[in-house]
Amino acid sequence: MASTNRGVLSKYESYKSEVFNVAGGGGGADGASSKGHGGGTVGNDTGDHIAAGGVHYPSGKGGTQTAGGEGVQNGSFGQGGSLVGRENVDSAGGGGGGWYGGGSSRSPTIGDGGGGSGHINSSVLSNSGMQNGQREGDGFAIITWHPAL
Repeated sequence: MASTNRGVLSKYESYKSEVFNVAGGGGGADGASSKGHGGGTVGNDTGDHIAAGGVHYPSGKGGTQTAGGEGVQNGSFGQGGSLVGRENVDSAGGGGGGWYGGGSSRSPTIGDGGGGSGHINSSVLSNSGMQNGQREGDGFAIITWHPAL
């Protein structure tokens, strides 16, 4: 949510003060593994993806308040790292979007994407907070307007 309409979040990089709040998205999962949770001030790192035979593949890192998470494609302001258009990509997950997006899997062939960070502009929104990893499926936000007395 923002005070102006500039389109997608990445268009606000030079206008961050106009943004009220951002929900962090979860990173993509490789198969049935655990994807990165989004939200909170830091998106979730998923840890290594452990494949058959105990082989470890590094998964993406979560986005923070100041930087995108690391991966084959790093996350950036407003978007998660993508593996679209890369060669030899199997089932690796992309990073979740957010204030700063999570990185894609750190292996192009296997691994999970990191979660994107959430953000609250505390100069505009008071008595606010956020958490990550609290729900399965879709996240949610509750915003209540209290007019000045």
